[in-house]
Amino acid sequence: MKQELIKWLRCPACHGPDLDLTVFATADGAVSEGVLKCAGCRTPYKIDDQVAEIIVREPAWFTQDDDFTRKFAGQLAELDLAGAELDSKQAVDEHKKGQAEIFDEIVKIYEGMTDSHFWKAVDKYVWSIWGAEMSRHKMMLEVGCGNGRISRPLAKDGTVVVGVDISRGMLRKAIDEAHKLGNEDLFYVMGDAENLPFKDGLFDGCVIYGVLHHLASPPDCLKEVSRVMERSGQFYALENNKSIFRKLFDLLVKLKKLWEEHPSEHYIMSEQEVQSWGKAADMHIRTRTMIYMPPHFINPLGGRGAEITIKATEKLLGNLPFLKDQGGLLFIRGTKLR
Repeated sequence: MKQELIKWLRCPACHGPDLDLTVFATADGAVSEGVLKCAGCRTPYKIDDQVAEIIVREPAWFTQDDDFTRKFAGQLAELDLAGAELDSKQAVDEHKKGQAEIFDEIVKIYEGMTDSHFWKAVDKYVWSIWGAEMSRHKMMLEVGCGNGRISRPLAKDGTVVVGVDISRGMLRKAIDEAHKLGNEDLFYVMGDAENLPFKDGLFDGCVIYGVLHHLASPPDCLKEVSRVMERSGQFYALENNKSIFRKLFDLLVKLKKLWEEHPSEHYIMSEQEVQSWGKAADMHIRTRTMIYMPPHFINPLGGRGAEITIKATEKLLGNLPFLKDQGGLLFIRGTKLR
């Protein structure tokens, strides 16, 4: 964990603004092992293998018999963690633990999934629309950053990017890739998307790329995103659209599974739903749909063929009455109002 990150964090248990750092070990100019402790409620947060776990666990992590607590038993005893006032209401639930475990397991195959011709072409198309504007932000948050494939290209030309995810495995991969780049403007932290560990009004932009459908409560996530953004901050998201063609996609997935997907009950969402969630979060949301051919048809076309096909179908079908609202993905753009 880069120590500069601390000034942006807040305690997810009591929402206090001050976390005190105790360093056990360092590596590559960052804290590799240590503890962050809330100055208010005294809830401790573990830093292990450079991953700062700014989430509340029930039972408490420091009561567990694992490599970290055994290795640093002496230092942990001096911190008197047994006296921490843990708020179990803020602890991550079974759904969130399950999501973390799933993505920890698929780290090794995740890049193969996102490196498909379909996703590369989608990413390139999205970047052609949002990229220039995103690059003008001074400080951006990526919620559900995964292995950092979206946050890495954002962190350039002076833009500071903070990625948050609940999967340790994904964060380790993101941190390793950031080290290879030597980019000092990239930061990663473990956190809960519905209880973000950041201070109010910190970011002028936020991206959530295909993550809302994994969450138990997307509306709560958007409220948190609004809280941590400054006034007029910009929000960008990509999600599964409640299209009339969704049953065709689901059938194709049954016939040939292209990637691992473990969504919540909100695995698809309508434009009206997203706009209502944004309104409740004090954000003005605009939406449109995109991608009118399933990945099963696009992947065989190769890299260049996938890019040409997506551009052509967007131009042709994206302007036709009725069909323009039936794309497979929702293109979401929001502005914080106050």
